[in-house]
Amino acid sequence: MKSDLKCGIIDIGSNTIRLVVYRIIDGRIEYLLNKKMFARAVMHRDRGRMKIDGVKVIIDALAVLKELAAHHELKYLWCFATACLRDISNSGDVLASIREGTGLDVKIISGDKEAELGVEGLKYAFDIKDIISIDLGGGSCEISLIQGGEIIHEASVNIGSISTTREFVSGVFPKKKEIDRIKHDVDTHIDQIDWLKGCGVDAAYAIGGSARAMCNIHKVVSASAQEINGYRMFTDDILPLYTHLIDMGLDGVRLADQYCPGRIFTLIPGMIILKRILIRASVPVIRLSRFGVREGYLLERINALD
Repeated sequence: MKSDLKCGIIDIGSNTIRLVVYRIIDGRIEYLLNKKMFARAVMHRDRGRMKIDGVKVIIDALAVLKELAAHHELKYLWCFATACLRDISNSGDVLASIREGTGLDVKIISGDKEAELGVEGLKYAFDIKDIISIDLGGGSCEISLIQGGEIIHEASVNIGSISTTREFVSGVFPKKKEIDRIKHDVDTHIDQIDWLKGCGVDAAYAIGGSARAMCNIHKVVSASAQEINGYRMFTDDILPLYTHLIDMGLDGVRLADQYCPGRIFTLIPGMIILKRILIRASVPVIRLSRFGVREGYLLERINALD
């Protein structure tokens, strides 16, 4: 791996578009900047196509982030997209518009590749042996079974915190009937993953903004002193946590807005999705990883330069 190198990655997700600036020193990854913009591009899709206003939202956000990156004298600036652009029928036109509007060449990564990169980022940060990894985004969820530190199975499913919220939730927090519909929808998707049921591991590592939001809220409510990277929760903690938020009413909304800004509407749907996956896998513990797809992508690109 090259040493003393400054580079940046822009990640176009279904909820946020994020720029992370890194410095690589003696094989170590250091963070210099982490800037996100809530574009919610997935909300601008209609009948499987990205609408013009959605393309504009993406281009406007990318222009801001590209200008910000220019202040850091980067050797490389890479840009990729996941389910946000992967699952639309006019992705070629959208990529061409982005290139014309910003000069950025965006690479769309497949669901399987996203799962693989997420695990590589996870392995950089933690000494993992037998776990499942869950990368829950706004428009998709990548789940991998890792045994002996190697990926044994992986799956990408079309459930995400934003797409689920958009389909099932009418207010800020979901009502009882809406929660039941979310549970049924998630179960319908993950029941197709044969290897996930009772997969025989004792812990899951979660990647992505929904998992971070859940752990941030749990940290506050439980007054935990744990560091957020590697934050540990029990699967059985999740239901009481989101039930408590709902029961708090407006105070719960305020709490979510204070500690998870930009994720008020998707917070509880994200928790429900994570909970259903953990139940399906019979995994009692979940830990949060701040390292994921972006770091896996970074490592792949850096290694390719050697």
